[in-house]
Amino acid sequence: RQTFGNYIDTYTIDQSLEDNTTVEILYQGRLADLHLEGANLDRLFDRVFQDRTEEEKAEIQKRYARERDLAEAESRIEEVALDIIDHFENEIARPFKGMVVTTSKRAAIEYKKKLDNLNGPESRVVISHGHNDPEEVKQWAPSDTDLSKYKDEFIDPDGEVELLVVCDMLLTGFDAPVAQVMYLDKPLKEHNLLQAIARVNRPFPEKNHGLIVDYYGISNDLKTALAMFSDDDVKHAMIPLSDKKPELEAAHRKATAFFDDLNDMEACLQTLEPEDVRIEFKNAYKRFSRLMDVVLPDPMANPYKGDLDRLSEIFARAKERYRDDSMNLEGCGEKVRELIQKHIRSKGIDVLNDEPVSIMDESTFGAKMDKLESDEARASEMQHAVKHELSVRFDEDPVQYGSLQERVEELIENYKQSRLTDREYLEELNKVLNEMRTRDQQARSKGLADGTELSFYHALEEVLSTENRAVDQEMLVKLTEDIVAQVEDIADVVEWQQKVTVQQRLRKAVKLRLIKSDVSMSADERTQLTNQIVELARAHYKP
Repeated sequence: RQTFGNYIDTYTIDQSLEDNTTVEILYQGRLADLHLEGANLDRLFDRVFQDRTEEEKAEIQKRYARERDLAEAESRIEEVALDIIDHFENEIARPFKGMVVTTSKRAAIEYKKKLDNLNGPESRVVISHGHNDPEEVKQWAPSDTDLSKYKDEFIDPDGEVELLVVCDMLLTGFDAPVAQVMYLDKPLKEHNLLQAIARVNRPFPEKNHGLIVDYYGISNDLKTALAMFSDDDVKHAMIPLSDKKPELEAAHRKATAFFDDLNDMEACLQTLEPEDVRIEFKNAYKRFSRLMDVVLPDPMANPYKGDLDRLSEIFARAKERYRDDSMNLEGCGEKVRELIQKHIRSKGIDVLNDEPVSIMDESTFGAKMDKLESDEARASEMQHAVKHELSVRFDEDPVQYGSLQERVEELIENYKQSRLTDREYLEELNKVLNEMRTRDQQARSKGLADGTELSFYHALEEVLSTENRAVDQEMLVKLTEDIVAQVEDIADVVEWQQKVTVQQRLRKAVKLRLIKSDVSMSADERTQLTNQIVELARAHYKP
């Protein structure tokens, strides 16, 4: 900058987080007793070789004179490897993967052996070929073909490789969004350190953060590396996990503030009836869930586990009650998603991403209604179930379902004005539901085959039966049957809805049949009916 002046433009870490081009990186130091950077090496030596006699220690100390030698002591690597296995299996949700960064090729090989001997995750060693390497090191260096295979199996979320053990390779330029954790047991400095930790900041579905687990003690090196930049550029380059506590507390307060009593399920659900309140709660709940995904299983999360369970049940039941497709677990994080789904299943709630119970399934929906504890709860459940079903089915019969929608809106208004009791409201909604469920019977009573023909009948009846024009019912039934037959002939054509010429044939056939009918109608009415019949055909005869 002294030579060329200030930067033309900069792109800070905060900007990349806002743009979702990276995820936040958290830092966690583990096994502090085994940290080497800035440590008292004599104390660490005694810790690593505590089971040896003084004579043995003296002999070993001749060989393990340097910091790196101590880092590569077999007993230390075994203890770190065991901790890596415990952390990866219990704190990293599938399909996320990790990298183990070691001090040397020999250390990488030793880690691989220990991980295998301890039945750890599926791992591969990635070290370079060196002409001067001893044979026992060379045999572990992958060929170009093997290296390509290792990388592909690691990058693939379904690939069998879960951990890559490296020392220098793949620490720059290797892009694996599925990598969430880096187990760092190597003294990296300045740019090399910043480039290495960036291996875990690539976005991936349900990945709320990357994580650096430090076994070497590089926190001071990180501060030195970050000091090369301005605070604004690197303010959130890597954050200690403990710094998340205030955010978690605030997110918990916001998510629980919607409700007076988390144990009063029906009151909580009634609170969420307005759509704008549900949107606010959904955002607050997901923020809290994401932070729990970041923190768990750290003890910091323990005070909030119970409320996460209760809020998750409220969230799931609200999704069911209000048929709100936007209420899903997307973005909550894999770790918390698994906990949430396990909990809500234990409460007898369908998985959040499944379709709600259909009101048309009389036995299943009836069983669900029977489980509700009050008429108020049953009335709320029925109201939203009926409204949802009418909305979903509207295109199948706009005449009948449109009429029922108007009736339901009138009932809702009367109920809000306390003109109907809970029980009376339920009875009226049941009448609407019964009309929806008995369409086949209604069709047969008119001489039609089924509910599909009834939809076409209603469309014809609405346009043709007016105060000034009486239409014979038998003639209307015959016209309906003829038009449905023409529609079914066209619908037999594969992907007919995507073929313009086939649809033109349908329009021509329908219009010709209307012209030949005994009912006098205007050209505008024929066009209107033709358009409605084609739309009904789309709704009833999908590929």
